[in-house]
Amino acid sequence: MKSRLSILLLLGFLISPAWGADAPPSEASIHELMDVTHAQKLVDGIIDQTNGLMLKSVQQANGGAPLDPQEKKIAARAVGKLTDVMRQQMSWEKMQPMMIDLYKKTFSQNEINDMLAFYRTPSGQAVIQKMPALMNQTMAISQAKIQAMLPQIRDISAEMGQELQAYHQAHPKPASP
Repeated sequence: MKSRLSILLLLGFLISPAWGADAPPSEASIHELMDVTHAQKLVDGIIDQTNGLMLKSVQQANGGAPLDPQEKKIAARAVGKLTDVMRQQMSWEKMQPMMIDLYKKTFSQNEINDMLAFYRTPSGQAVIQKMPALMNQTMAISQAKIQAMLPQIRDISAEMGQELQAYHQAHPKPASP
């Protein structure tokens, strides 16, 4: 009887949620993953990249024409202010706790362990090194595609506006009492 009870207890323990399902990741393992992946450097780099994108956006808003020296000063000052706001709001100190929480909610301990194992390899480190450039190139391609679509987007928006206006003229809303 005791051996059956022991076996049942052992089986119950082995298939309990703590063992049957993967445990949530520890905060220490998430910190380790963030260190291995240079997450702080990536977050800081995003702010720097955004600065360059904002300057390009100003020029695109100018119809692609080069800015004169005074326009460049104005744009640089505004972009500098925006970058300062981003640095304050998206600093590593502010982002890290949110990222830890997201990692805890998204990944299991086994998944964090697997990522750690991968990112410690030369291939994993290559991904970390090359991903920002890949993302920049992807954003540049996407931005060019969106710019090419702008005339169509404007046409579709104008068409929708005309259709809505015609609909509202044909179906006026009753006056409010």
